[in-house]
Amino acid sequence: MHCMTLTRKIEPLHVLLLLSGLAAILFAATPARAAWRFDAQRYQNSAHGDLSCAECHENVSDQLQQGLHPAPERVDRELHEFFTQDTCTTCHPDVRDNLAAGTHGGLDVRDPERYERCYRCHDPHTKGAPADLVPVSDPLADMAEEDAACMRCHHAPLDVVDEKAAAASTREFCMGCHDAEKGLENAPLIEGAAYDATPHAGLDCLICHRGADAYPHTRQKPANCEACHDRHDEGVAHDAHMTVACQSCHLGNARPEKHPEAELVLWKTETAPGSISMVHDLRWKDEEACGRCHVKANTVGAVGLTLPPKSVICLPCHAATLTATDTVSALSLLAFFGGLLLVLGVYFSASLPGGGSPLTKLPRLLGGALKTLFSARIVPVAKALWRDVLLQDRLRKRSRERWIIHSLIFLPFVFRFVYGLAHAGRQPLVRGLGHLPGHGGQEQPHHRLAVRRQRPVHPCGRDPGLAQRLGRGQG
Repeated sequence: MHCMTLTRKIEPLHVLLLLSGLAAILFAATPARAAWRFDAQRYQNSAHGDLSCAECHENVSDQLQQGLHPAPERVDRELHEFFTQDTCTTCHPDVRDNLAAGTHGGLDVRDPERYERCYRCHDPHTKGAPADLVPVSDPLADMAEEDAACMRCHHAPLDVVDEKAAAASTREFCMGCHDAEKGLENAPLIEGAAYDATPHAGLDCLICHRGADAYPHTRQKPANCEACHDRHDEGVAHDAHMTVACQSCHLGNARPEKHPEAELVLWKTETAPGSISMVHDLRWKDEEACGRCHVKANTVGAVGLTLPPKSVICLPCHAATLTATDTVSALSLLAFFGGLLLVLGVYFSASLPGGGSPLTKLPRLLGGALKTLFSARIVPVAKALWRDVLLQDRLRKRSRERWIIHSLIFLPFVFRFVYGLAHAGRQPLVRGLGHLPGHGGQEQPHHRLAVRRQRPVHPCGRDPGLAQRLGRGQG
């Protein structure tokens, strides 16, 4: 009994020590991101804020004079390939001595080699900076001129106040290598005027190209359209296109390709080093996009001939909102409504017992229909509809073979029609009208910049890691 009591008293102490150790690991050591840009204000308030850039990056001045900075051949390297511990131990010599003695930060070290890369735990540009800094308008004003020259390219505020200014700063940084007029010869180039005409010209490059300002540059993840855009619903994209990547339709020079193992239609563009890249040539509505897949002898398994989108003939089998953007559907609807007018004309032209004007005939007809509906006379009417219309009993009595053939054709359409009515509320007609001329015409983009860092979603609505495993199209 005494031992059990003692154990209960010690357990909270063990839990407290464990939580303290975890907190020390999670919060005391801030892992450094191998980024090319960082917040200048946080750096000035960090432990290294009183040091100049050249004290750690002493070889950059020579590289600038030789035209080797920025160095495009190094953008795909890992940080550990050119980091040396000497950069840190020049000012922190006791760290190497303590590691040799088997301690670091007051803790025992069993494997000193694991501590050779200081940046794994210590960010040299933000270590010791307060987390509640109030952003200033010009963080470069108090810096020395040589350091301010570095930060004109390498400054990236973490607390974005003016998104337009941040986007302009990022664009200037990216265009230092990718501008068609002054960029690097072996990098994909972008024409500034052509890029300004694209839908995303005003956005920060890092919204789509996340991690592009860090090592390794050329192994960044493909852009995820669903980080900002909602997927088309089935009424717009149709069920056959739910596994087609966004860029296959919306990127001007994309070439759709079907993955050999998965039921996905991916995309690919080819840009030679030093040539103009058209990967930003995105279009909200491209009438020629259908012809990339729907041609004879295509390689993605698409049909060579397509009906007008969401036409009347498609609705019995495919759930969609009705639109009439093609001539055939428009003429069909006109003929349908014309027939309705003729039927109404017959009703109004017929005489009723007791006479009356045409305006009084319709209420009398509706009243008679309602009386029949709520009277015993509805029973034989319902039986006739059930047996002779739905089950086609008269046809069965004449020919059982013809009845089987007609039932196999007719009943699936009836079932699909009833199913479509049951789900019609999920896709209201107003949504379809948004794509008609005079109701917005083109589908406009809607960016959610405030949530652009939410969960990654595969452009085909599948597993977030599937794009990497399947080898997503290259831009």
